[in-house]
Amino acid sequence: MRSWKTTLLVFCILLVFSLLGGLFFTYTSQENKISSLDHTVQVLEKSYAKKGGTSGDDLQLEFYRELDTKANATISSILIVMGLLVSIFAIVSILIAFKAPNDIFQKINELDNQFGEIQKHIDEVHYQAGLAKAINKSDPYERIQELGRLIRSYPSKAAAYLERGWLYNDQANYQRATDDIEAAFENGLDSYQYYLAMGIVSSQSGESEKAIQYYTLAIEEDKHASAAYTDRGIEYGAIKEYEKALSDFKTALLFETDCYEVYVNRAEIYANMAIQEGISNENALSFINKSFNDYKHSLEINPTSEPAKRQFQDLAKKLGIAKDGESSDVDPRYAAILGYNISQTFKQMAEKARSENNQKLAVELFVRSLLFYFSLKEPNEQYKKNQKNIEETISDLVLKHRDIVYHLEKDLDGILASVLYSKAYSTYASGHHEDAEYLFNLVRSLAPGYAEINLAYMKRRGEAPNTKRTVEELLDSSDDKTSAVWCINYAIYCLDTNFDYLNPKKAAIVMLQASSELEESYDWWNNTARVGKREHNIGVLLLKSIGEAKNDSVSIADRALMAKADGFCVEEYFDYLNNTRPKQTDVSLLSDKADSTCSASISMADTEPTHETIDASNAEASGKQEHPFEQENQAKGTHEVQSLFPAKHPADDA
Repeated sequence: MRSWKTTLLVFCILLVFSLLGGLFFTYTSQENKISSLDHTVQVLEKSYAKKGGTSGDDLQLEFYRELDTKANATISSILIVMGLLVSIFAIVSILIAFKAPNDIFQKINELDNQFGEIQKHIDEVHYQAGLAKAINKSDPYERIQELGRLIRSYPSKAAAYLERGWLYNDQANYQRATDDIEAAFENGLDSYQYYLAMGIVSSQSGESEKAIQYYTLAIEEDKHASAAYTDRGIEYGAIKEYEKALSDFKTALLFETDCYEVYVNRAEIYANMAIQEGISNENALSFINKSFNDYKHSLEINPTSEPAKRQFQDLAKKLGIAKDGESSDVDPRYAAILGYNISQTFKQMAEKARSENNQKLAVELFVRSLLFYFSLKEPNEQYKKNQKNIEETISDLVLKHRDIVYHLEKDLDGILASVLYSKAYSTYASGHHEDAEYLFNLVRSLAPGYAEINLAYMKRRGEAPNTKRTVEELLDSSDDKTSAVWCINYAIYCLDTNFDYLNPKKAAIVMLQASSELEESYDWWNNTARVGKREHNIGVLLLKSIGEAKNDSVSIADRALMAKADGFCVEEYFDYLNNTRPKQTDVSLLSDKADSTCSASISMADTEPTHETIDASNAEASGKQEHPFEQENQAKGTHEVQSLFPAKHPADDA
C-alpha cells in the first residue's frame, strides 16, 4: 500500500514539472514571436507615417496589431496556468510538510520494533548457543553448572530448566528434577510436555501410580500422543496390569505404526505374561512366540537399538532358560528352538546390514548370533557347522574392512576377540603373517592380555613389522608371568645376541617361575617345521633346563652347544640358573678353556657336541625358590594369558 502511494506521489510531481516545463517552453516561444511582431508593427507605423498612409497599409497594420493583441492574450493565459500549477504544487507541498513529521515518527517506531525483533533473535541465538555448549559438556556436573549460568542470564526461558531437570533425573535427584520441570512449566513449557516430563520423573523414582496419573493428563492434552500411551503402558506393566498395558501399546501403534519402542516393551509384557502363566503352560508358549515376534519386529524397524538387541538376546534367560539350554520349567527342546530362532534372526539382520554396506553393524549382529552357540553345552554337528560358518564370515569381514574400529559391548568384545584369536592363530600357522599380525593387534585392543605374547613372538622373529610396541613392552604388558609360553619367549629375547637386550640373569629368573602350559610349550617348540631349527633347539633347551621336555632324545649338553652356536648366551644363563636354584652342584656347560663372555660372533667351530661337559642330572633338577622378580609379579596380581596355543578363549571370561 505504502509503495503504491509513493509511486503516485512521484508520478504527480513529475507530471507537474513536465507541465511547467512545457508551459515555460511555450511562453518563451510566444515571447519571441511577440517581440518579432512588435518590431514589425513599429516598422509599419513608421512607413505609414512617411507615406501618408494607404488602404493596404491600413489593413496590414491592423492585422499585425490584432495578431500582437492575441499573442499577448496567449502569454497571459500561459502565465495564469503556470501560476495555478505553482500554487497547487505549493499547497500540496505544504500539506506534505505538515504530514511528514507523523510519517517520520511512524517510521521511527517501525524501526524501533524491527530492532526489538532483531534483538530477540540475537538473544535467542545466544541462548541456543549457550544451551548447546552446556549439553555438549562431557561431565554431567559441568553440564549442570553451565545450565545454571544460562538460567541466571535468561531466567524466563524454559529449555534450560527442562534440560537441567533431565540431568537431575539421571542422577536420581528427583526433587530437584521436579523443581526444574515446574520452573520450565512456569516459563512457557506446554502442558503436554510438562505432564509427560513429570510422568517420566515419577516413573524413574518408582512411583508408578503417580506416573500413570501424569501420563493420563498428558493424553488428555493430546489424544494422539503415542509417547504418552507407550509410557503409560510401561507403567501398567510395572504394576502387573498387563491387559491395560497391552491396550495402551495397541493405541500407541495406531498413531505411530513403526515405533520400535512399543514393540520392545510389548515383547517384555508378553514375556512377563508367559512367566506368570508358567513356562510349561500352553498359553505361555503363545506369549513367548508373541514376545519373540515383537522383539524381532522392533529390530527390523531399528536394527541399531541397543536395548532391543540386549533384551532380545536375554529373552531365553528372562524366561528361566539356563545358559546351557536346560531348565526345569521348560522343555529343553523348546528352549533350544527359541535360542536358535533368536540366533537366526540376528544372522538374517547381519546379512541385511552387510548387503547395505554397514559392515560394523553386520559384525556386531553376527557376534550376537554366536551367543546361542557359545551357550550350548554339547552342540550337535549341525550347530558346530553353523557356528564355524558364522565365525569365518566375521573373520573375513574384519580382514576385508580394516578401516573400521570394532568396540562393542563388553561381553560381545570377548566373543569377537575369541573368534578373531582363533582366526589369527590359523592364519599364522598357514604362513599369512601380515593378516595374523593385524588380527592379533585387533584382539589386543578388544581384550587386553590375550594376544601380547603372540605379537611378542612374531615381533621377536621379525614377523610383525607394523606393531609399534617393542618385544619387551609386549611381554611386560602381560600380567601372567608363570606361563611357560611367556617365560620361554622372554628368556629367548634375553639370551639372543641378535638383540641389544641381553640379560641372562633375567632369563634364568623367568624360566624358574614357569608353572603352566608346560606341555603345550613343548609341543609348540618341538615342531621344527613350525618354529625353525634355531628356535626349536633353544626352546626345548630352556624347557629341559627346568626339568621339562623329558621325552627329548637330545642331551641338554648338546642342545646347549648348538644354542651357543646359534648365537644364544646360554653359558651365563646356566650360571645364573644354578645360583638362583636351591643350593646344588654347579653345572658347567663348556670346558674351562671356553670363553665365558656372550658374543654374537660365536661360530659352529666352537661347538662340537659332547656328553662329557655337563652334569645332566643336576641341570634337570626342578627345585625353585621365590625371588625378587617373582615377588614383584605377585604384587601386581596375575590372570591367565593366552598363548599361541591357548587353554581357553577370551570368550570364556565373557
